[in-house]
Amino acid sequence: MLFDITHPSAWAPGVIEHVQNQLMLLIHANHCNKKDETNELNVLCGLPPRYPICNLPDCQKFKIVLNHMKGCQLGSVCKEQYCWSSKQIVTHWKACKNEKCALCSHLRSLQTKQTK
Repeated sequence: MLFDITHPSAWAPGVIEHVQNQLMLLIHANHCNKKDETNELNVLCGLPPRYPICNLPDCQKFKIVLNHMKGCQLGSVCKEQYCWSSKQIVTHWKACKNEKCALCSHLRSLQTKQTK
């Protein structure tokens, strides 16, 4: 990514949507990974899987990215597609406290609505 992740309000509108989409896929893939772990534990215990297999386009791709990110120490020189940008986006997401953040505010409001 060739922009400052700390100041999303300075991005062009198309960039904001692109990064929000990547963030949504990362959040989704993270939740899906947790469901996969539950399914694996159930099968090991002789129980049926609890969750259906996800068929969201790009979910598997971002599960792989998340798994790669856990051990990647290459930073901005990593050649794995989406690794460095995803690390930057996730770091921003976790640290952002700005209720009007151009990147986070819309997604946080969606999460709040889903939990109610």
